[in-house]
Amino acid sequence: MTSSPPVYSFARTKIQPPRLRADLLPRPALAQRLQQGLQKGPQQARLSLLVAPGGFGKSSLLLQALAGLQLRCAWLACEEADTLGRWASSLVAALEPFDLPWRQSPEALIAQLEAPEGPRALRDALVNALAASEGAQGLIVLDDAHHLQDPRLLDFLAGLLERLPGSWGLAWLGRSEPPWSLARWRAAGELLELRQDRLRFSLAEIEQLCQAAGQGQAEQLLARTEGWPVGVSLALGSEGGGSGPLRSERHVLDYLRHEVLDALPPPLREFLVQCSVLPELSALRCAAVSGQADAERFLDEIERRGLFFQEVESAERTLRLHDLFRDALALERRRLDPAQQRALWQRAAAGESDPQRRFHYLLQAEDPEAAIQALSAAAPTLITAGLNDAVQRMVGQVPAAAAAQSPELALLQGLIAWERLEVPRMLEQMRRAVALYAARGDAAGHELACAYAALALNGLSPIGAPQLDPAFAITVGPHTAPRTRVIHALHQAWHAFDLGDCEGTARHYHAVLDALAGEREPALWYQVLPGLALLGVRPLEAVLERYAEAALRVAGDDYPALRAVALTMQGGAALWRGQLASARTALDEAADLAAWTNRPHNVCVYALTTRLVCRTAQGEFTAAQADHLRELQQMGGLEHRPNWYLRWFELRCALLADDWAAAQAIAQALRPMLPPTLRESHTGVQLCIDAYSAWLAGDGARATTLLDEALNLYGELDAQGIASALRVQRAALHLQAGEPEAAAQKVRELLALQRRGGYVLGARMGGPRHLAALAEAGLPLQPEEQSQLQALCGQAAPAGPAAPLPAPALAPAPAGAG
Repeated sequence: MTSSPPVYSFARTKIQPPRLRADLLPRPALAQRLQQGLQKGPQQARLSLLVAPGGFGKSSLLLQALAGLQLRCAWLACEEADTLGRWASSLVAALEPFDLPWRQSPEALIAQLEAPEGPRALRDALVNALAASEGAQGLIVLDDAHHLQDPRLLDFLAGLLERLPGSWGLAWLGRSEPPWSLARWRAAGELLELRQDRLRFSLAEIEQLCQAAGQGQAEQLLARTEGWPVGVSLALGSEGGGSGPLRSERHVLDYLRHEVLDALPPPLREFLVQCSVLPELSALRCAAVSGQADAERFLDEIERRGLFFQEVESAERTLRLHDLFRDALALERRRLDPAQQRALWQRAAAGESDPQRRFHYLLQAEDPEAAIQALSAAAPTLITAGLNDAVQRMVGQVPAAAAAQSPELALLQGLIAWERLEVPRMLEQMRRAVALYAARGDAAGHELACAYAALALNGLSPIGAPQLDPAFAITVGPHTAPRTRVIHALHQAWHAFDLGDCEGTARHYHAVLDALAGEREPALWYQVLPGLALLGVRPLEAVLERYAEAALRVAGDDYPALRAVALTMQGGAALWRGQLASARTALDEAADLAAWTNRPHNVCVYALTTRLVCRTAQGEFTAAQADHLRELQQMGGLEHRPNWYLRWFELRCALLADDWAAAQAIAQALRPMLPPTLRESHTGVQLCIDAYSAWLAGDGARATTLLDEALNLYGELDAQGIASALRVQRAALHLQAGEPEAAAQKVRELLALQRRGGYVLGARMGGPRHLAALAEAGLPLQPEEQSQLQALCGQAAPAGPAAPLPAPALAPAPAGAG
C-alpha cells in the first residue's frame, strides 16, 4: 500500500542527456537519415537501432541528429543495476518536463509492479499518457542499452514498443541489439538500423579529420582502424601516431594504457585512475575520492586534452568518461594495492546519494557489513517508492556467508513480506532476526525484531483467541529505541483488541500516536494504520480520528495512498456516528484516490468497503454494488481470491439493504474465494459465512449452532457492528423457531450493547426487516425495551412491503479485521 512523490533512487545525471561536443566530426548524411526516422512522415521509425561495439559514436551521432529537430526527448543512461522498478522511476522523472496527462499516479503504478498485472498496468497507463500528451514528436532514448539485463524490464520494453503511439519513438543505443524479434518491424518499415558498417568513418571523413589535424596518410589510417571512430581519434590524437592495429576493443585498451595514459602527467594520470570508480566526474565528488582539493583544475585539463568524455547537462559541471576509457583506467586501478582500492570504493560510497550505487561501492570495498547497513537504511524509502525488486536484487548480491549471519537482512525480508501481506513469511523472517540479533548480543536490534515478530503473531490470530510467544516479550523502558516503542505499542493495541479490551486498545494506540508525534516518514504511518475492524467500536472513535488527522498532515497532496486510508478512517468514524453526508464526502475522495493510485489492494479494502457501507446506509445499495463490482473487475476480477474481503462486505451490505437475493448470490460466489487459512486467522468470519450459508439453504438448526459459536467468540466486541448484527440475526432465528422468550433475551443483549455505546448502524447490519419483525412480534419485553427496539426500527425501517424472514449469507475479513 505505497504511493509517494518522486523518490529518486538514482543519480539525477542518469536522465540528463550529454552535451554535443563542438570538436566532433559532423556526420550530416547519417544524422539526416536518423532525422527522417525520428520525424513524422513516410520514413518514421517506431524503433531506431544504433548497435555497434564501443567507440562507434552512437550517442554523438544521435545528439547531432537531435540538434536539428524540435523533439521531446527523454534520455536514460542505462546501467546494470536497472530493474524494472528503478528504470521506470527514471523514465517517469525523465518525462516530467513534458507534463504528461497521467490518469493514474505513475509512482503508485511503479509501487505495484510486483503484482501480477503490475507491469501491464504501468505500460498501458504510460502508453495512454504518451498518446494524450501535447507537443512535438517524442523520443525515449536508451543509451548504453546493452546494460539492461532484467528479464521483466526487457519484456516491458517489448510490450511498450508494440503499443507506442505514433507520436513517440524508441531509440536503442548499445553494443548489442535487443532480445526481441525485429523482423516484423523491419518488414513494416518501422525499424531504422545503423549498425557497425554504417557507423564506420568513410575515407572521405578520415581525410577531413586528417586535414584538420594537419596529418596525411588517410588511406593508411583507414586500413589500420577499419574506420573505427575511436581508433581514428586515438591515432590522430597521439603524438607518435603509432603503427599497430586499432580494430578491436583489446587493441584500443592496450593503446589507451600505453600510448595515452602513460603519456599523461603523473598527477593527472593518478587522478583519473583514482576517480575511475565514479561513473560521472564532478569537482566535489572527485575531490572526495582522490583527496585532491583542486579537482576542478584536473577537470579543466581533461576537457583541454579531449580525454574521451561527454559533458552531462547538470547544474554542476559533470563529465562522463567513455566506457572504453573507463575500462582502461579500471585496468590500471586494479594494479593498485588492494587496501588502496578498497579505500577508493569506501570514499566513493561516503558521498554517493544513489542508494544502489552506494551499496555496490561498499560491496566493491569488500565491506559487506557496511553494505548491509546501507541497504537497511535505504530500504524503507525504496519500498515506500515501490522498488521492492531493487531491494530484493541487492539482498541477493550480499555474499551468502554474510547474508546468513545478518539479522538486518532477516528483518528487512520480514518487512518486505509484511508489505506483501505475507504474514507467515514475515513471522518466519522475524524469528530469524530475533535469533541472529541475540547471537550477536545486539539488545536494541533484538527488541525491535521481537516487537515485529509479536506483531506478526497478531496478524495470524483471530479475534477472541490471540497468540503470544514469551520468546518475543520485551520490557519497554527509558532506553527503548523509538521505533521499537512504536511497534511494541502497536502489538499491544492489537492484542488488547483481540481480547475484546477496547479501553486497552485505545490506550496502547494513543501510545503509538504519542511516540509518532512529529514523525514525517510516511512508511511508519503506513505501518501503524488502524485496522478496519476498529471502525464501529465507540471507545476507539477518538483514536481513529486522531490517527486520521495526523496522517492527513503527513500525507498532504504528495502521498495519495496514505491520504486515502486516512480519509477512510475519518469518513468511517463519521459514518458510524450517523453523519452520512460528511462521511460520504470523505469516502468518495478516498475511493477516487484509490483509483488514482491504481487500486492497491489494501487501499481499496479500506476505501471501497467503507464507502459501500455508507452508500448502502444512504439507500443506494443497487447502484453502489454495481460500482463496487466494476472496481473489483479492475482489481483482478470478481473471483480473484484476494478480493474475498471486499465481497464479504458486499454481502454484509446486501443484508443491510434487505436484498436477500443479492446476499444469496454473493455468498455462493464468495465461498470458493475463501483462503484455506481463514478458519485460523478469521475464525469468527468463517463461522458467520457457514451460518448464513446454512440459513439460506433452509438449515436453521445448523445456522443456529454456528451463530451461537460466533457470538461466543465475539462476545461484546462490536467490531464493524458484528456483535450487534449477530444478536439481531440470532433473535430472528429464535422467532422463526417459535421461541419468543429466547428472541427477547437476544434483543435485551442488543439493547445493552446500544446503551454501552453501540452504534445504530451495527443493529441495522443485522437486517432492517429482521428488526422490524422483532418489533412487531409482541415479544415479552419491558415497555422501555420495546420502545428502544421501536426506536432502532424507526432509524432503520426500509421503504417497501415487509418480507418473511429469510436466510442471510456472509463471508470473511482481512488480517486484523477479524
